[in-house]
Amino acid sequence: MPPISRPLSTSFMRTLRTFVLCLLSSVLCAFHTLRADTVVFTGGDYTGDIYLADRTDTFVVDADTTISGRITGTSDYREIATGGAFIKTGDGTLSITGQRNWFLGPNAVSSGTLVVTHVGALGTGNLVVNSGATFVMRGIRDGMNFPQAITGGGRVEIADSDMTLNYRHGFVIGALASANSDFSELAVTRSRLYALASGTLSSGLGGANVAVSIADNSTLVLGREGITPGVSGLLAQTNYAIVARILAVDATSTLMLNPGANLTVTGTLALDPDATFTFGGAGLIRLEYAALAPGSASPDILAAAPAGYSLDATSVVGSSGRQRRDYLVINQGANPMHDIAMTTAAIDTIIDTVSGRLNELFLLPAADAPAQRRPRKWNNNAWLRGLFSSVDYETGGDNRPGHNGRLSGLVLGLDSAYRQRVNLGLYGGITESNLDTAGAASLLSKQRYFGVSVTPRFKHFYITADAFSGNADSESLRREANGSTIAHWSNHFSGGGLEVGAVLRPWKDGFLRPRVAVRYTSMDISDYKERAPIGASQMVVEDFSDSLAHVNLAVDAARRLTLFKRAALAGVSLGLKRHVSEPRTTLAAAFRDYSERGFTLERGDYYEDTVSLGASLGVALTRRVHAGLSLGYERGAHHDRMTASLSVNCMW
Repeated sequence: MPPISRPLSTSFMRTLRTFVLCLLSSVLCAFHTLRADTVVFTGGDYTGDIYLADRTDTFVVDADTTISGRITGTSDYREIATGGAFIKTGDGTLSITGQRNWFLGPNAVSSGTLVVTHVGALGTGNLVVNSGATFVMRGIRDGMNFPQAITGGGRVEIADSDMTLNYRHGFVIGALASANSDFSELAVTRSRLYALASGTLSSGLGGANVAVSIADNSTLVLGREGITPGVSGLLAQTNYAIVARILAVDATSTLMLNPGANLTVTGTLALDPDATFTFGGAGLIRLEYAALAPGSASPDILAAAPAGYSLDATSVVGSSGRQRRDYLVINQGANPMHDIAMTTAAIDTIIDTVSGRLNELFLLPAADAPAQRRPRKWNNNAWLRGLFSSVDYETGGDNRPGHNGRLSGLVLGLDSAYRQRVNLGLYGGITESNLDTAGAASLLSKQRYFGVSVTPRFKHFYITADAFSGNADSESLRREANGSTIAHWSNHFSGGGLEVGAVLRPWKDGFLRPRVAVRYTSMDISDYKERAPIGASQMVVEDFSDSLAHVNLAVDAARRLTLFKRAALAGVSLGLKRHVSEPRTTLAAAFRDYSERGFTLERGDYYEDTVSLGASLGVALTRRVHAGLSLGYERGAHHDRMTASLSVNCMW
């Protein structure tokens, strides 16, 4: 008979469980109640929370160790107020992966390697990395500012991160004046690092003795933060020094300088011929270096402005005999030159609308049966047109990226014709223009205008003369590295034109209206003002005047018909516009904080000889009320424009 199985005794199981719990408790308590001045780690992964007293604690790491728990200042959760200073010694690597630690510092890496994976891993205490030691920031991808000032003569590594080094109260890395505060190395790999200088003694890369390497698909962005240019007597915007002894950028990486950056390389600059050297916004940017490393490309060859910007480089002898390059980066995306293009495009659309009303005056009434028209001495016509126009500018180069423009508005007019021989007209309206440049800039202009016209008719021929005047409030937005620069200015415009044409009836129920017109417009730009974000450059543009003139050749063909038992007129038109004179192609400007060196704003190819094609339909809703719809397409060398207008006319 087989033996009978018996369960373990209850007392034995209770004893075994108590022993295991006591063992785990004793191990965990060792890391929950840390009170010793020196703690030795022999390797492993420590997950429990660690409590520091209000004193200096030394972590001796003899083998690779990871602390993933939280390090706080006291074991009382109701009173987490102070934490001790952290000193890492030993040749091993200590990794701190926690996010909410409470070191008040001063902290130090005396030897070995310290790795952190969050910006809050070291609390708020500043960090000293001694010579021979290494501090690594790895996997920090929240883009946040690293809050500590880091000094010392050791090595700093940034790997697999997207972050900012920016200490707002006077220090970044190596900000102290003493040479002992410089690092020996700063290595950036597979990362995007923003090193922003602020205060008055800032140096964003470690100081005059540091060797900086940017490698393995990394980007280093250098600039400044914290003080608006021109405030408190700061006349030049390049007073924020960013210093290094050696700066090397490999073939896969990018060096980007933001406005106000003053990068000084006291030794050699090594730019791989396949590296990227670019700029993050408009303004003055300065680069000094003592020598180029063997095989390095000249920064003048690699320097490239972003799309929509232009670049002007000047060589100057720098301090201590170093070579210096002053790069003036100009945002061409939205400026008063483009506003002229917008305003004149709006005027052209308005004038085309005013000219188009002559079809309604001359041709549509002819579609009525003669017996229905009673001769009158005065015939009056009130009309209203709604306008919408869209223009697509193609990419014409790096300084003039593709963009889209829009125009919308209302035009109201009143005409009085004496015995159908002389027509007197008044018109006025409000339009709004928008221009968007590849998401980098935008421009808004609101036009208000008033005009008069007179049109005598001599059987088949007519002459129209008109004059107009108006003003526009304009606003531009240029996106820069630290925000958007907003500019405001005023635009007063005036002009006039003369159109000669004929109204012919070469076939039954058909009409032809060949015409030629000469247009002239003058503009005055004044009161240009900019509001720039911190760290951006403000542009200064003096008041200026401009003008343009062009000739329009066009022919309209129309036919009267019956539509829904209503008299109607359908027509097409073909036109050609040739410019006799164009506005200036460049405009002198300067940055407020570097006014001694001016630059030019570029207009772009916004004025071109164009061909236009149109279609229209007018319907006599009643004998006294007519409605019309017009569509137009204009094609130039670099743009396409579509225009639609809807009109209502009331005659009495």
